[in-house]
Amino acid sequence: MVDIAKQSADDKTNSEGQIFAEQIRLLYDSTYLACFVQAVVISTLTLALRDFVPTAHIMAVLALFAVAILSRLYLKYRYQKSPPSQGEVKKWADLYTVSVAFNGLGWMIAAYVFISTSEPTNLVFTALVLGGISSGGLISLATHLPSYYVLMFPTMLGGIGLYLQNGTSISLYTAALGFLLMIFLFVSAKRLNALLVSNISLSLEYKFLFSDLAKEKSNTDALNENLKSEVSERRLAEDKSRHAMEQAEMANNAKSDFLSSMSHELRTPLNAIMGYGQLLEHTSKDLKQSKYVDEILRGGRHLLTLINQVLDLAKIEQRQMEISIASAKPEEIIDDAIAMAEIQAISHGIKIKFHRPKKDVPLIKVDQTRVLQVLLNILSNAIKYNVPDGQVTVSIKEIEAKPSSQFVRITVADTGKGIPADSHDEIFEPFNRLAYQSSSIEGSGIGLSICKLLMELMDGKIDFQSSEGEGSVFWIDLPIDLDGFEAQQASDQEKAPKKLRG
Repeated sequence: MVDIAKQSADDKTNSEGQIFAEQIRLLYDSTYLACFVQAVVISTLTLALRDFVPTAHIMAVLALFAVAILSRLYLKYRYQKSPPSQGEVKKWADLYTVSVAFNGLGWMIAAYVFISTSEPTNLVFTALVLGGISSGGLISLATHLPSYYVLMFPTMLGGIGLYLQNGTSISLYTAALGFLLMIFLFVSAKRLNALLVSNISLSLEYKFLFSDLAKEKSNTDALNENLKSEVSERRLAEDKSRHAMEQAEMANNAKSDFLSSMSHELRTPLNAIMGYGQLLEHTSKDLKQSKYVDEILRGGRHLLTLINQVLDLAKIEQRQMEISIASAKPEEIIDDAIAMAEIQAISHGIKIKFHRPKKDVPLIKVDQTRVLQVLLNILSNAIKYNVPDGQVTVSIKEIEAKPSSQFVRITVADTGKGIPADSHDEIFEPFNRLAYQSSSIEGSGIGLSICKLLMELMDGKIDFQSSEGEGSVFWIDLPIDLDGFEAQQASDQEKAPKKLRG
């Protein structure tokens, strides 16, 4: 609060100083005209009264006015050559007041010289000159009252005093009129000074306002230029980003095309290998050769699975995967998946348990073949990455993700080694097998990435929870077919036996 008051006081002082400096500038600007008028008037007065006044007196008056006028002109020259700072304005104002005081003294002496004659005409003429000088000085000196007063009061009071001393009736009347004129000029000087100060203040305010507006315009222009530059940079960045996205999409499409093409090219010779391998399997009677054939067929089947997965991934990325959405019973899909994974589970010594729900589970609206593919992949991983004599548990339940959407969640939990926390973000990345260097388990690293893409195509979701040493839990959320489920409930109610009334 104190700082604000101090700042306000400083601003007020600075404004008053600027107004005063402008007053003195106007005072000095009027010097040439004022000196010219005084020179003309005193010359005219001396010429008119030279026959009534001693020559020596006239020369003395002219010399005094010459000194006074030259002093004012010299001050004007110095002021104009080296304009003062705001702190020096007061000194220059005082100097000007002193120079004007010489003029006032000169007019007082001139009044004494010229009013000494008793000619009425001369007296009236001299009175008019003195009054005219005092009135005319108001125009050039009203911006600085002290300068005007040192001119007006000596001129008027000297004349009034001499007229009173003259004693004639015309002199007394002239003295009275001179006194009234002096009072009028005093009041008028104050009012005119106040008006000039007000105008100067308004002029400075307008000047500051225009300066502020110019600065604001400059700032606005600078901001506009910055904004234009930012917009241009943003557009350039957007163009670069769009170009990069287009290039990335082209590269992705090229990759997908390559994978699809290579998969088809690999499938032809692989089919031949698998066909001849199966012929050897049925014709070979040598146990050693049969073992070799089994290895060939096992590797071929693994390679065929990998090729099929690569084809699926390429189709999904190229948006060529066909999805056939229809109502399906989730329990039937689970039963099919467990039946298909049972042989693999037995070979690994793993038990699969399915906790059937106590009440009916709603129908789901999915592509049944693709859901079976996803569930088989999850079950296969749960078996492969489990511990010896481990267990895989499958469960199902209805969940409500949002008030407007309901899902059936199928959960697959295993008793394996679990997934480290720092690897969770890499689970669904294609061709990324965790710790494959130290693992003998077969896999392509794209199974779960395909599962994720397939679930997204069916408006579903896949996710997991896992801790190292505690096993893993994977689940898929499948959208409920509300219309089909309501129709199923109505059909079950119609088929239910009715109670007999006794």
